[in-house]
Amino acid sequence: MAIWQAGVDAVRADQVIKHHLFASRYTLATDEHEWEIDPRGRLIIVGAGKAAFMMAKGFLRVAEGFDSKIERLGWINVPEGTAVESLDPAVVVSQARPAGMNEPTTKVLEGTQQILQLANSATPYDTVVCLLSGGGSALLSSPIEGVSLDDKLMVIRTLSHGGANIEQLNTVRRGLSHVKGGGLIRNCHAKQWITFIISDVLGDPLEAIASGPTVASLKTDYQKILSILREFDPGQKRIPKSVYEAIVSRSNEPVDSSPKRSTVRPQNIILANNATAIDAAGVEAVRRGYAYWMHSSRTSEGSAETIGRELARQTLGLVDQPKIQCLITGGEPTVLLPPRDQCGRGGRNQQLVLAALDELIRQNVSEEILKRFVLLSGGTDGEDGPTDAAGAWIDQDVFHRAQSMKLDCSEYLKHCDAYRFFEQTNALILTGHTHTNVCDIRVAILGT
Repeated sequence: MAIWQAGVDAVRADQVIKHHLFASRYTLATDEHEWEIDPRGRLIIVGAGKAAFMMAKGFLRVAEGFDSKIERLGWINVPEGTAVESLDPAVVVSQARPAGMNEPTTKVLEGTQQILQLANSATPYDTVVCLLSGGGSALLSSPIEGVSLDDKLMVIRTLSHGGANIEQLNTVRRGLSHVKGGGLIRNCHAKQWITFIISDVLGDPLEAIASGPTVASLKTDYQKILSILREFDPGQKRIPKSVYEAIVSRSNEPVDSSPKRSTVRPQNIILANNATAIDAAGVEAVRRGYAYWMHSSRTSEGSAETIGRELARQTLGLVDQPKIQCLITGGEPTVLLPPRDQCGRGGRNQQLVLAALDELIRQNVSEEILKRFVLLSGGTDGEDGPTDAAGAWIDQDVFHRAQSMKLDCSEYLKHCDAYRFFEQTNALILTGHTHTNVCDIRVAILGT
């Protein structure tokens, strides 16, 4: 847990901002970039995501270095429970969606309109600073004409329930939104637009993080969107007809959706990602005396169950590699859910760890190995699926607890009910909001 926690701590949003940004009277800078703030203009702060509140907190502390005459104003959309203290009263913090529900709400739509209005009000003297993190897609939403919020929710649920990866989800989201895919900057005339990002997408493709609201010259491939919709809705019965009609209508228009009316050239700067967290976890492993092997995935990983079983086998394989005792990996697998009436509670990390436990049972692991074995997986945001847990862990005690209670791993896996399994075995990782989000961290140890 300490190794996992070190990874999370390394990407805590306020600390990341304060570590990377510097401000003097009329200058904002990172180690590699520098921007001049026009004293005649305003500093407009907008943003969205699970880490957006703490990013704003960190940025406002940095901004204390600016000349006090520079006017500040802004709006950020964040999940409920993440705004833990007051900020600058000129920056509105809207807790726009419930914790554990990573979907847009009416309040998200209202906040998005406020953010769009601020962006569109910017003058050639103004500087816009945008703070984006994982969860931004659900917290920035402005559906296209002909598509209602309920329509969009049905699309998201259909794709998520079918195991769509983050790239597929964000491709569709961009096609259904006025704000995603460069839409946030489409009518902006600020002097400069700077987006600071804590990335929750493997490989850090800018168009996928929060669905690319500040990425210029982004093309929308409506045929690809239709293909994705049909893949996960083969009978075209779950996704509303209005969605297909809206996409087909737009597919007949020019595909280049770049923000032609904007005069600003946005800069998008990634400050932290999954690799940042994995590196820090490795440092903590060494501090605790472990030699480790680590890997941060840069592409979609596939099934959480497959990843869990593979990680269990790799950990058992350390028996033949005595110079390594610890595996640290990062990524974001997917879960294919059963029909809704058969679906339990859980998330991809809990499903992964339960699959690893099932693999130990299949391998008929000896007690001598079990007492040396521990494996955990947790989401860096403190949320794993629609639950209050970040993930789960297994060790010898959890193994025997499950056996004594006659809990059948395969049944819980089948129904994606890992939360209830680990709730009974007292093996849930419960952190609350971590105020960051860079995918998942997995740590496995085969001690000596």
